[in-house]
Formats: sequence, C-alpha cells, structure tokens
Amino acid sequence: MSTAGSTERAIGRLEKRVADLQTKFDANQQDKINHRLNVLTIISAVFLPLSLLTGFWGMNWEEGMPAIHTEHGFYYALAGMIALGFSLLGYFYRAGWMDH
Repeated sequence: MSTAGSTERAIGRLEKRVADLQTKFDANQQDKINHRLNVLTIISAVFLPLSLLTGFWGMNWEEGMPAIHTEHGFYYALAGMIALGFSLLGYFYRAGWMDH
C-alpha cells in the first residue's frame, strides 16, 4: 500500500505541475496576442486619419479645397499628413502605449 500511495501522490504532483505549466503557457500566449493587437491598434490609429485626409483631398472639387490651386499644394498636404502621423506616434509614445 505504501508504494501505491506514494505513486498516487507523485502522479498528483505531476498533474498539478502540468496544469501550472499549461496556465503559464496560456498566459504567455495571451501576452503575445495582446502585444500584436496593441501594435495593430497603433498602426490603425496612425493610418486611418491619414487615409481620411487622402480621400478628402482626392475628391474632384474645384472650389473650397485648401491649397488645391497653389503651386506647392500637394507638398503642403503631404507635409501635413507626415506631421500628423509623427505627431500621433509621439503622442502614443509619451502616453506609454508603445512599450515593449
């Protein structure tokens, strides 16, 4: 009976260890998924406003569009979108949303 009892206790400890390892593995996988979603969210938050501006300036308007008839209007719009993108990245970095 002693051998059977010690074997059952050893099996119980091994089952607990396997369950603990499974829990740690699941937590690690969840952390990886959360990090990937965080990166995708930041990318979306930067590029969605830029694509909105691109669509806005891409409309066929003749009047009322800022910088549409100036010589360097395209470059002004491009510079504004680049500045907006980097401003958003800077904000996200300062807010602590881009930690590793």
